[in-house]
Amino acid sequence: MVRVVYGKLSDGDLLAGVEPLHIFNPQKWTEANLGDPIPMPDTWKKQFETQLEESKFFPHNAFEEMIQWTEEGKLWKFPIDNEQGMDEEHNTPFYEHVFLDEYLQPFPKSGPIKTFMEQVVLGLSKNPHLTVEEKRGHIKWFEEYFREKQPFVTSENLLAESSAV
Repeated sequence: MVRVVYGKLSDGDLLAGVEPLHIFNPQKWTEANLGDPIPMPDTWKKQFETQLEESKFFPHNAFEEMIQWTEEGKLWKFPIDNEQGMDEEHNTPFYEHVFLDEYLQPFPKSGPIKTFMEQVVLGLSKNPHLTVEEKRGHIKWFEEYFREKQPFVTSENLLAESSAV
């Protein structure tokens, strides 16, 4: 058993009686002898700062967490504006949001597809959360979908109103 007595090891000290090698001479390694350090290139500094910023994994308190969420766009920026991020919508008149019937032109004039698309357009016209471009994109998606499924639509006779309801 090795015991510490007055800050030294006793009972089997491995280094007892060994002469030091004097490899690490404290007088030799002073800052005056080292000279000026090599300056770090600017790109390395920027990379180091980027990595340091990314290494902040957990915030230390709730304020830092809210700052982090605001920078990531998860929280509102101050002063709070209910229409934040809707700058393009300020220039869009309301009737472009509501009256979407003009986009039904490429679809059949009657039948289940016409009825379905009327319901889609009605739902989109009542949705206040989508932009006009997103609404047009939804309608365009259905147009492409039914164009791809044209052979099936024609074979099942979905273009005309079915007699059996």
